[in-house]
This record gives sequence, C-alpha cells and structure tokens, in this order.
Amino acid sequence: MNPPSRSQRPRIIRLINRWLQSLKRRTKAIARPERHDVIDHASAQLRTTNGQMEQVFTTLGETFIPLHGRIEQLFKHCENLVAIASGKRDGMTLFQEAVQVLHGPIEYIDYCIGHHARLLELFARTEQRTKAMLDFQHQMESMLAPLTYIEVLIKIESATLEQEQRDTFITVVSEIERLHTLVSETFEQNTALLAQTHATISRVRAKLVRDFDEHSRHTGARRTQIEGAIASLDEQLSNDSRRDVKIQVFSRELTRRVSAIVTAIQTQDIVSQKSGHVLDSLAEMKTDATGLGHLLEVQISQLDQIEQDFQRAQTEIIDNLGHIVTQADEIDRNALTLDEFTQMTASADGMVQQLLDAFTGVRGIVVSTLELTREANAAARPASNIASSLSTTLGDLSINMRLIALNAQVRSLQIDQGTGLELLAARTAGISAEISDVSEQVARDLGELRDDTRECLELLAEFEQRGTAQHDQLVARSPESEGRLHELRDHAIAVMGSIGETAAAIHHAAQQAHATITGMPGLIEAIQGTRQSLSTLLERVGRTDQDPCLKTKEKLRQHAKRYTMASERLTHQGQTAQMGPTGPLLAAPDVDLFVEMPAGAEPVTPPVPEPARPKATPAPLIPAGEPVASLGHNVDLF
Repeated sequence: MNPPSRSQRPRIIRLINRWLQSLKRRTKAIARPERHDVIDHASAQLRTTNGQMEQVFTTLGETFIPLHGRIEQLFKHCENLVAIASGKRDGMTLFQEAVQVLHGPIEYIDYCIGHHARLLELFARTEQRTKAMLDFQHQMESMLAPLTYIEVLIKIESATLEQEQRDTFITVVSEIERLHTLVSETFEQNTALLAQTHATISRVRAKLVRDFDEHSRHTGARRTQIEGAIASLDEQLSNDSRRDVKIQVFSRELTRRVSAIVTAIQTQDIVSQKSGHVLDSLAEMKTDATGLGHLLEVQISQLDQIEQDFQRAQTEIIDNLGHIVTQADEIDRNALTLDEFTQMTASADGMVQQLLDAFTGVRGIVVSTLELTREANAAARPASNIASSLSTTLGDLSINMRLIALNAQVRSLQIDQGTGLELLAARTAGISAEISDVSEQVARDLGELRDDTRECLELLAEFEQRGTAQHDQLVARSPESEGRLHELRDHAIAVMGSIGETAAAIHHAAQQAHATITGMPGLIEAIQGTRQSLSTLLERVGRTDQDPCLKTKEKLRQHAKRYTMASERLTHQGQTAQMGPTGPLLAAPDVDLFVEMPAGAEPVTPPVPEPARPKATPAPLIPAGEPVASLGHNVDLF
C-alpha cells in the first residue's frame, strides 16, 4: 500500500485524533460512576480509620503518661535504696556514726577484760589472807591460853612475899588480864566482820570470774559481728559505684524503651499526614483522571507504607512494653532477693539490726560491769579496813606482851633466885617471844593484804569512773543514733514496698496500654480493605506500563510536592523511577523525617525546549522505534 501523500497527512491525523478523543470520552463516561463510588468508599473508609487511629493513639498517649511517671518513680526509689544500703541519708553515714558511739563503751569493756585477770588475782589473795586472819585468831588464843595458868601460879607464888613485892607481881597479873581482854575485844569486834568479808569476797570473786568470762565471750562475739559488719559496709561502700552503674544500665535501657514507645506513638502524626495526602489525591482523581493508573499505583504504595508504619508501631509498642514490665519485675525481685543490688536491704535486716543489737548488748554489759564493780568495791573495802585495824591491834599486842614479859623478869630478879616466880617470868618471856614472832608474820600478811586491797580498790575505782563516763555517753548519744537507725530501717522497708507498688503500677499501666494496642489490628485490616478497593479499581482501569505523557509527568511531579515525609517521597520515587525524577530524590532515612520545603522554595522544572525541525524533513507521525500503543500520549499534545 502506498503511503499517503503529504497533502493527505493533516487530514488523516485529524481523523485519528477525533476517533481517539471519542474513544477516550466513551471510556471516561463508562468508568466515571464506578470510579467515583470506589474513591468515595475508599476515602470514607480511610477517614474512619484515621479517626479511630487518632483515638487509639490518644488513649495510648494518655495511658503512657502515668506509665512514664511510674518508671521515673521506680528509678528514684532504686537510687534511694542504693543510698540506704550504704547507710547514707541526708548526706550522713549513719552506720559509721553508730559505730563511733559504740567505740568508747567497747573500749571500756576491753579495758575491764584486760584488767580482769589482775583483779581476780587481787581478790583471790584477799580471800586467802582474810582466811589466814581467821586462822590467826585461833592461833593467838592458843598462845595466850597458858597465861591463864601463869596468872594463877604467880598469885600462888607471890602469896608468901611481902605486900610490896606481892603488889608488884599482882601488877603483872593485871597486865596479863588486860592483854587477854585486848585480844578478846579485838577479835570479837573483827571476827564477825572478817568472816563476813571473807564470805563476801569469795562470792564476789566467783561472780567476777563468771560475769567477766561471760562479758568477754559476749563482747568478743559482738565485736566480731560489728567488725564483720563494718568490713561488709566498707566493701559495700566500695561497690557503690558498681551499683550506681547497674542502676544507670537499667535507667538507660528503660529510657531507650520509653523513647522507642514515644517514637511509635508519634507514628499517629506521620500516618495522619500520609492519610491526608492520600485523601487529597483521591479527591483530585474524582475531578481529573489524568494519569489515573499511575496515581492509583502511587496511592496504593502509600497505603502499603501506612500499613507498615502501623505494624511497625504496634510491634515496637508491644515489644517495648514487654521489656519495661520485665525490667520492672527484675528490679523489684533484685531489691528483695539481693541478686543484683548486693546488700541492698542490709540496712533493714542486717547492718541496722546488728548495730541495734550491739547497742543493747553493749549497754547491758556496761551497766552490769558498773554494778559488779560497785559490789566488788563494797566487798573489798571492809577487808582494807580490817587490815588497818588488825595491824594496829597486833602491834599493840606485841608491844604489850613484851612489856609484860620484861616486867615479870625484872620483878623476879628482885626476889631471891630459885623461886617459882623466876620460872614463871621465864615462861612468860617465852610466850611473849612466840607471840611477837607470830605477830610480826601476821603484820607482814596484813601489810600485803592492805596493799592488795588498796590496789584492788584503785582498780575498781578506775572501772567505775570509766564505766560511768561511758554509760553517760551512751545515755546521751545512743537514743539519737538508734532512732536514726530505726528511721533508716523503716525508710528502707518503705522504699522496698514502694518499689513493689511501683512495679505493680507499671504492670497495670502496661496492661492498659497493651489493651489499647489490641485495637490496632482492626485498623490495619481497614487500611488493607482501602488498599484492596483501590487495587480493584486499578485492575478495572488498567495498569499503565507505558511511559506517561508529559502532562502526566508534570501532574506526578506537582503531586510529589505535597509530600512532607521522607518515606512518602521515597515511595513516590520508587513508583515513578522509570519516568525520571518527579520530585526531590532522597536517600532512605533511618527515621521518617519531615522534609517539607519552605514556601517559594519548591523546585521548578524548566520547560523542555522543542528541537527545531529541518524544513526539508517533515516530522514523522510516529517516532522511529516507538510502539503504536504509545500513541495515546501523542494525542494529548494536539
């Protein structure tokens, strides 16, 4: 067939163009009612979904506000518990303060225990010497017994003498009788007191042995506990930084989870804008069907992106809520079982209780030691008094006995030798010598007894002076320190209770948030239904795989300018990549960002100049190599 002549070509082109325009009008007339119905239904469905989505996220945000507040409370409680575990409150180390209050009384108890052996030794010797004094009484009475017979014999022998000489020997007899009276009175006055003192010293010494041994064991055990507690406290204080690091790890992890939930909740703003852009595009499709297939493909892709945003937000919220609940449970469990916060509640059940028990035990030991000291003092003082009294009496007794013997000997010498008086005087002198020897030995014993009792009384006085000072210190300082320890323990228990309550509140808030999230699958299904409606319309209209015309490209390019989210522009770019750039090209972002450009800064595409055609060469009707199916976009150029 011969090609049309040059004069026929304009007419043929006009006929073809008229036929295509008629075909296009018939197609639009047929598709417009169905297209409008689908678009209206999809728009209404998307608006409903948008409202429901806004309600879900608003409720979720309202639920998350108390959840976030509870998490902050949980960390404050944990920080308080860390401080309490170290015995710190209001910048004060209460454990160390309590140990300082106990330091003086414990040193006093150590001092008493250190001098315990010497005190018992002095009491043992005092007991022995008071027993020796009781024995000396019987020995002295045995020595003086012969003097009774000597008195009788002197009276008999002196009866034949002259009155003057007889009176002299009667004087000797009177002195012997006075000596008997002196000894009797001395021992009668002191024997009962000496026996009582001996019994008291024996009893007190046995009590000293028993009580000081018990005090030594009790104080040693208490000191071991306190030293162990102090060592544990020192180690605990050195671990503060590690506990703080653990708290910081928990804090950072929960903060990260909270931030992820906040970001997921902000998806509502993103999805709302994207849905608004889709609704605007659908509204334009009702009035202008230019590039309908391309625009439908873009909006379907945008709905795909919205669905992915929803699913990603749902997954993020559910996963992070689960992690928050797990973390809160772990903190609560660690606070109670000490798995992580080593010695965290030691202030409630360990260190505080040890120190309170130490106050009670040490106070009891100090009071008991003071009472025992006063009792020992009361027992030792009579022994000292008796020793002084007996020393004076025995000295007088020895001197008097020597004077009596000397007087008897002198008087016997004045009489003729060979008389019985001379023998009696000699016997009296012998008894005097024996008494003098015993008196000297007893005097030495009494001197040692006096020295021992003096040292004993001085040591007991030191015990009482120090004990009174430490007791007064405990009375003055321990109530405040013990009160603070009680407050610290009560505060620790209250904080642990608050941690449990806060963890339970986090559970409750998380359950509420999770219940709110359960409404999101229905929203996702609604978006899928909207997308399916548009996909069905796209199938009815027909997919446009061919290159769009310049008018469609320009419409797509102008359409891309309304997008304010990076993901929207990337989705648009992915659908129109084969057409060339229809908007600003973006790299895939990690976070969906707003990329809206300021007014007046939109990129303007310069007009494409049409190339000049040689006059001798007519323009071809269809460009070489271009398929006939692409003729439609040439028609739009006429």
